[in-house]
Order: sequence, then C-alpha cells, then structure tokens
Amino acid sequence: MTVDMKALNELMEVIGNDYDSLLELVDSFLEDAPELISAMERGLESGDTQTVTRSAHTLKSGARDFGLLELSECCLLLEQKGKSGTLDDANRLVSETAALFQQGREEIKIAVLKFSDH
Repeated sequence: MTVDMKALNELMEVIGNDYDSLLELVDSFLEDAPELISAMERGLESGDTQTVTRSAHTLKSGARDFGLLELSECCLLLEQKGKSGTLDDANRLVSETAALFQQGREEIKIAVLKFSDH
C-alpha cells in the first residue's frame, strides 16, 4: 500500500506543520485502529450492523486523513454494507481491512519521517 503524501501534506497544514502533533496523531491512529477492526469482527459475529458501520466509518476517516486510501476505500465498502443492513461479503472485507492496516501501519511510519526536518 502506498501512502498518499498529498493527504499527509494537507494534514500537516491543518496542524500548523507541527511534527510532534503529527506523531501524536499517528500514534493515536495506530493504537485505535486494531480496536476498531476487532469491533468490526465482533459486530460480524453477533450480526451487529451498527457496530460494523460505526467502526468502519471511524477507521475510514482516519485512514483517509493519513493517506491510506486503499484502507479507507475498503472501510467505505464495509460502512455502506452496514448502512444497507446486510453484511454479505463483510467477512472478506474485514479480513482485507485488517491486512491493509498491517501494511499501512509500516508505510505510515516511514512516510511521517519525511516531515521530521520541518
């Protein structure tokens, strides 16, 4: 997965080019994302479309902000499935979400280093 540097540049502008704040935001995202993925898995097991939808929406937004666009797209599909009230194919999408997050976790760590000189 490739990090969309345009998204990271926009985020840096929003936070006033504060590298320390960027690191805090990334750390928070990387800490929260596994719990959101777990919540999606639990929601699937129990048939709780609201939990799947809410968790996918939250992860989608964070992934987009950090330029993890493939992850964001996958979460969008999950969110849409949850909103439609059907979780057909959602197991595959949650598995894909987890895999994309694992890939993105390392990519985002590398990408933020490019801002360390600012």
